[in-house]
Amino acid sequence: MLATAGVMYALFLAQQQGSILAALAQNAGNNLSEPLKDGAGLATLRYTTVIAAPFALVLWLKKRTSLLLVAWNLILLLLSSLFSSRMSLLMAVVVFVFLYAHINPGVRIRPVRMILFASAIFAVLGVLNFFRNAKYYASYDIDNPALMNWYQILTYLGSPFQVSGGVSSAIFAGTFPSRGSYIDSIVIMVPTFFQEKDGAIVVGSDARYANQVDVAGSLTTNSAFADIYNVYGLSGLIWSLLAVFVAGIIYGHCKQYKSGMALGAGLSLYLLAEYWRIFLFNQGIVVYLFLAIFFGSAAAVMLTNMHYRKEMLKVPSRTSQRSPHSLKRAIISAK
Repeated sequence: MLATAGVMYALFLAQQQGSILAALAQNAGNNLSEPLKDGAGLATLRYTTVIAAPFALVLWLKKRTSLLLVAWNLILLLLSSLFSSRMSLLMAVVVFVFLYAHINPGVRIRPVRMILFASAIFAVLGVLNFFRNAKYYASYDIDNPALMNWYQILTYLGSPFQVSGGVSSAIFAGTFPSRGSYIDSIVIMVPTFFQEKDGAIVVGSDARYANQVDVAGSLTTNSAFADIYNVYGLSGLIWSLLAVFVAGIIYGHCKQYKSGMALGAGLSLYLLAEYWRIFLFNQGIVVYLFLAIFFGSAAAVMLTNMHYRKEMLKVPSRTSQRSPHSLKRAIISAK
């Protein structure tokens, strides 16, 4: 329900910019996300698709929900990824893979299935990239969607290596200015919605990384290590280890569950996997997703207990004339 409300409202805001279909037809999908960059709001709920889609798929595989519900959640995820954030799709994939392995301990996936799964993800990312960035690649005479997607992957994986190497070399050479303090850098532990907009870790200008690295100004996920060091220095990196520690605790705790709480472990796993590229631990959407998981699970427990109590109240009236063994079976059935 949260995912549906968020995606529909995001579509409404995007439509205010102009026709969504026309923008996609003109390969200008990136323009649709402009009205969604004003901070937290109802449109933020669209990120619930990150946990709703993989959870619905896992429930369907366990034959505990309908295919219609799975299809609806997957459609919401694709819509959100199409004009908003492709990272949502990757997060959902990691969460699903974790959940699938979690409920099927010892499962072994054949290489053929792995290749098919990876190919499907590459194809979906290729479609999303084409609708968002085809005009950009056309300016470089690249019109093959598969090649566009390959260059896009190289860009988002290559820039962290380039920036990390350049910044570290400058640090060891003594040409990178010393910045930050232990007191000031603790701000990276504060959720972004409590920070001023100009206090973000990544500063956008040609002066990034003290002019030690040449990287395109449009790239913002260049290296969590370099971005933190660039703004807060070594003390910032030390504080970031505390964030990793907390994520590890959440992962270990949530992994104990077989219910929706296990989503917290899958989400933590993605944050740790992305740590080399982008610092997500304090992002507002991440905090929101954890709150959605925890409060959603709490609501589920309350509703289940209410249902259980109602069923238990019905047991005596139905079984007043039954034998003790029959009464015991009725109570077990109610549970």
